[in-house]
Order: sequence, then C-alpha cells, then structure tokens
Amino acid sequence: MATTKRGPGNNTGASFSDLNQLNDISMDTDYNEICGMTEREIIDNFSYELKN
Repeated sequence: MATTKRGPGNNTGASFSDLNQLNDISMDTDYNEICGMTEREIIDNFSYELKN
C-alpha cells in the first residue's frame, strides 16, 4: 500500500486509495456556503452578467 508523506519520515497515514474515495460535499446543501458562493453573493457580485 502506498502512502503519502510530508517530508522525510512524516507518514500522514493516508493511502492513495483513501484519497480516491473522498466525498464531494460541494453540492450538499449542508456545506454549500463554505464550498462556494451563496445565491445572495452571486446576485450581488454578478447581477450585471446575469442580466446580459
């Protein structure tokens, strides 16, 4: 089993297969405010682009 390391001898304990099984929370409503922009932020920052 391969592991990732941060510098000599600092084994993080995470295997490459563990990293292939991460959960994508970017579209989960419980986490959407920390993973991207809220609807209010999109409207406030991109109102011109949304109209055109």
